[in-house]
Amino acid sequence: MSLEAMEKITEMEAEMGRRKTQADQKARELKEAARAAGEALLVQVRREAEEEERALLAAAEQRGAQRCEILDRETAEKAETLRREGEKRLAEAVDFIVERVVKD
Repeated sequence: MSLEAMEKITEMEAEMGRRKTQADQKARELKEAARAAGEALLVQVRREAEEEERALLAAAEQRGAQRCEILDRETAEKAETLRREGEKRLAEAVDFIVERVVKD
């Protein structure tokens, strides 16, 4: 083989070595960028999930408070009805007792 051909092969091998090194470096950079983007996305998704959790919890607490208010109102109304019925029956009971005492 001629000297010129050997030099050409040596130059090509060196060029291929540089290209391989550059390709390896580019692959490492892409891998690192993908990892960083993935981590950033994970942080964002976790933050959004936490915000959604807080919003859902707040909505549930609000619905619970509204339900408590309704139950409190209903209970107060039932208690008032029972009180009125009790007062009415008390008057009837007094009349009954007075009638029994007077008759006896």
